[in-house]
Amino acid sequence: MNWDVAGDISEIIGAAAVVVSLLYLAVQVRQSTELARSQYHTNSVTLTNPFQNWKSANAENARIFREGMFDFRALSVDERIILDGVLMAFVMSFKDVLEARDRGLMDDATYVAWAGYVGTTLGMPGGLTWWEYGRSNFIPKLQAAIDASIDEYPPYDELMSVIFENGP
Repeated sequence: MNWDVAGDISEIIGAAAVVVSLLYLAVQVRQSTELARSQYHTNSVTLTNPFQNWKSANAENARIFREGMFDFRALSVDERIILDGVLMAFVMSFKDVLEARDRGLMDDATYVAWAGYVGTTLGMPGGLTWWEYGRSNFIPKLQAAIDASIDEYPPYDELMSVIFENGP
């Protein structure tokens, strides 16, 4: 065998190795992306836990939420501070979901569920009051997403009238 043939064979083997390496990397990137999507989905579900846990922790928290969602200003100053902190954390969780969706790491169905939850909650009269004063704390993209959600979904008391049937 001459050196030219050996060189040609080496080049073919090298090119094949590069192709195999690229295919392997493509599979790894795809698996990594799928894992990230799965983790973001799981995170999006657990992001609601602090909000849900706070509301259901005791009757006082449930009362603050219920009354505050009907009339934020009717709460005492301390109660408004408590509900403000809870709603702030809730909206920041939605911001994480929005960013994950925009990066292609969140499926649309999960985002729509979150948007609905945010829209129904902040669409309540007290939620609208809180949002009116608090919206400037958030980036314009998040403001627009929440405004769209509030416009698109019915308020929580209409959606879950059995919970709010007796008002505040």
